[in-house]
Amino acid sequence: MKRFHFIKLFFITALLLLPAWTCFRSEPQTLTTDPTGDGTSPGGGMCAELGCGMDAPDEGTGKLGGTDLTPPPDETTMKSDPPPPPPPPPPDADRDGVPDAKDNCPRVHNADQKDRNKNGKGDPCDCGDGVVTAPEQCEPKLPVKNTCQNFGYMSGTLSCSSGCTWDFRRCVRQPYIERRGRGSCPYAYIYDGTQYRYLTDLSGSPLGYGLDVFAPQHYGDNMYDLGNSAAVKGEYRMKLREVIFETSFFDRAQLVLVDAPAGARVLTTWSFTSALGTVSPTGFVTVRAPRAPVSALSEDGTDVLAQVKSADGAPLPVKSHELSRVILDFGRISNPQHAKLIITAWGVYDDYRAQQKPPFSSATVIETQDARGRWVVRRTAGKAAGDSRTWAIELGGILTKDNTKLRLTLAHNPSVLDVLDAVALDDSAPEPVRITRLEARSARLGFGGATRIVSATLENRTSATDEKLPLINDAVMTGNFTKYGDVRPLLTKTDDRFVVMGHGDQLELAFPDAPSLAGHTRHVFLLANVWYSLKEHPFGPLSGVAGPLPFAGMKSYPYAPEAWPYRADADYAAYMKTWNTRRITR
Repeated sequence: MKRFHFIKLFFITALLLLPAWTCFRSEPQTLTTDPTGDGTSPGGGMCAELGCGMDAPDEGTGKLGGTDLTPPPDETTMKSDPPPPPPPPPPDADRDGVPDAKDNCPRVHNADQKDRNKNGKGDPCDCGDGVVTAPEQCEPKLPVKNTCQNFGYMSGTLSCSSGCTWDFRRCVRQPYIERRGRGSCPYAYIYDGTQYRYLTDLSGSPLGYGLDVFAPQHYGDNMYDLGNSAAVKGEYRMKLREVIFETSFFDRAQLVLVDAPAGARVLTTWSFTSALGTVSPTGFVTVRAPRAPVSALSEDGTDVLAQVKSADGAPLPVKSHELSRVILDFGRISNPQHAKLIITAWGVYDDYRAQQKPPFSSATVIETQDARGRWVVRRTAGKAAGDSRTWAIELGGILTKDNTKLRLTLAHNPSVLDVLDAVALDDSAPEPVRITRLEARSARLGFGGATRIVSATLENRTSATDEKLPLINDAVMTGNFTKYGDVRPLLTKTDDRFVVMGHGDQLELAFPDAPSLAGHTRHVFLLANVWYSLKEHPFGPLSGVAGPLPFAGMKSYPYAPEAWPYRADADYAAYMKTWNTRRITR
């Protein structure tokens, strides 16, 4: 029995001493402390109770735990590493603020993420649900209410494709109009000694019956650069043709000759500013040896210098949901106080309501960076108007000799997107010029017919032939138009006495030449006050009636009858009775 008790006592004692032996089985490498003063180490457990002073080794590293009493490093070695850069934002192809991985319609801007039928697809990507949701044009399950004619075709049957876009395959095209986009009228053709060649359109003062997107109270005279026009046998000759779906109201036509010292070029500062609440100036600036950018980058860092360094008709690439925006650097300049930005651009008119999102802009916006690298708006100027044109924006006080970096953004609205063809910078001092203004020697209104045109798109500017083809019936508007013949008395001043031109009409103008200054180069411009009433807008058909007549300062179109300033004007009544006698009913 005593032996039994002795053996029992031996095993009990061995069990009590086993944990302590375990704690001391290795060479001590670190010591534990007693931060609480209660005689235990932070490690707890049996070793803490017995005061082992050693924790078990970490399985992952093989090192012993506990508190390391190694002397602290010198303070100079305790500096923390800089924080890592923030991770790049997740991809967001449609720029709606919702990452592609979470976006229920990743290729179409839909920040609201609406999903009416709860099938996981955003409404804009849910073709076939019986509800037309932008950018869908139609729904196969719904009846087609539009017609081929609504989209500029001559006839045919319009249908909706399985992809919820209009199917024009059974529509019959006009025999000579390629309506890949829309343009503005009238079209200007310049005589070069052998033939008339299309130069540009005379866009500037549009009227949309019942639309509130225009600001006609800020319309005024427009200045159009006629490029390399030259006198032929002592006169400048041109034709202004109304060839698309609208009516023009021509109030004034004056040739402006600007002679500048040899080697200098003259540019106008006129651009389309009415939507900005101002009437655009029609002034001029001189430039000498403008420089192309040394660097041109899109916002994603793509090199686009080749697309913007010259006006060649190959524009900065832009898609219908994007902005024409580029970051430019022109290198060092000598005279920042004389800096001028030279822009060549055109407008593309189409229905962008499903692609372009607010905030919209009717301005050409120029920004520079502040001390923190943020873009700050420094200048807002007018936008391109119609087909390709070049104008200058003065930048004095914005750039410095050593910093010419800026960001340029062109206008973007639900019905028009400006396209950049070329941009340059000039810092030459202003030079004296001589300006000669000439009235038309002759002005005859007559029939010119239709012609072949290709309207502007995001890839190409407008082009047009000078042919005399049959009228397009759908382009004709009804109402009272100006009689054919000599209309020169109506074009000598801006007075609301218009030459009213319908589809197929043309205005032939001839201006006398004037002696030029020796040692100077001549530049030719047309000062015109011209309005045009749209039969079609990118949002849909408007009025087919050419009226009422507009007037300077009106705030909307059409206007209330009592707002017309000539309702009791006998002289104005005589003008209408004498001149607007050509009645078109269809």
